[in-house]
Amino acid sequence: MFEIFLSGHINDPISAITSLSTSHLSPKLALFDGGIWDIIGSSSFFGIVIMSVLLGFSVVSWAIIITRLKLYRHEEREAEAMLERYNKSKRLADSVSLAKQFQDSTLGSLLSAWIQELVDLRDSQSEGASN
Repeated sequence: MFEIFLSGHINDPISAITSLSTSHLSPKLALFDGGIWDIIGSSSFFGIVIMSVLLGFSVVSWAIIITRLKLYRHEEREAEAMLERYNKSKRLADSVSLAKQFQDSTLGSLLSAWIQELVDLRDSQSEGASN
């Protein structure tokens, strides 16, 4: 590449860069000129095995990413629905039924745990008052 600048294009670097072709590049860089099929075609058996394993891991990773996105969106919709109904509830009994209805969601399980803590606190206070 340096010989291009030394061979008379030193005053015009733009034309020197645009005049580059794969014939001026090393054989390893010229390999990328043909695309992915040329790379695969010129690879050894172990190279193809490694690329196949990487492709498999990539597919699995994208499947996990998409599955998690769907799960998080579902959780978000359930949480919004539960919070809307929770804000409209007036009594603790409404919250208990709401926690039972949404027990499979993360926010529903948190509400159940909160209600259980309230019940335990009430029971401990009633035991302390009776002693």
